[in-house]
Amino acid sequence: MTPSPKALALVLAMGLLALIAGSAAGAAPRCTSADAALHEAGTWAALHRWFARYSECEEGDLPARVSAVVTTSLAKDWRDLERLERRVDRDPDFEEFVLRHIDATADRAHLEAIAENATQRCPARSSDLCIEVLKRALEALNKPARP
Repeated sequence: MTPSPKALALVLAMGLLALIAGSAAGAAPRCTSADAALHEAGTWAALHRWFARYSECEEGDLPARVSAVVTTSLAKDWRDLERLERRVDRDPDFEEFVLRHIDATADRAHLEAIAENATQRCPARSSDLCIEVLKRALEALNKPARP
């Protein structure tokens, strides 16, 4: 006896739901350690490792905390920009991640320092990155802070 098309569709849908639920369950335990691991991300290399492991963990206040790490680094450790440049040259997804986290949740003083760094202290090799960083900092400065 051949199953009906409706029965096949139901079995397929149930299998897909089970697959999705299994994927979400696998990510949840990893995401619970993302916050603690973020405390260790004090360099671009460490943040890149964090990104590789936890980039799908974007719930709760974690995105704002990532933004704080990114913007603090860009504001206070600008001398390390060339290290960031080397990483984003090899991993464009990491570049998008870093740029996405230059946002209105960041400390306004950090955003102002980033804008100044990008205009006054940009290494010649990093001009494209500086332009993108500056653009994101100015956009963030012109938006009200998100809760």
